[in-house]
Amino acid sequence: MALYKDTNHVKTSSDAVFDKEYKPGDTPPHRGIYRCTGCDHEICVESTTGTLPSQNHKQHPNGVIRWKLLVYADWKA
Repeated sequence: MALYKDTNHVKTSSDAVFDKEYKPGDTPPHRGIYRCTGCDHEICVESTTGTLPSQNHKQHPNGVIRWKLLVYADWKA
């Protein structure tokens, strides 16, 4: 579970971007923290060219691995 301390720098959102699921090896459109829906493992994707971990990041009882965006890093240049 992702944690945070300073509520001034994190806000809630109901954007549909948090509902989409991605397969292992996909390149997600947003940088941020992604959570595996099968085992709750979290990883960080640091750029829009980064990929999600492969199928074998951990054994899953049902064999299905899907990643969902948990925290979107809204970086502005």
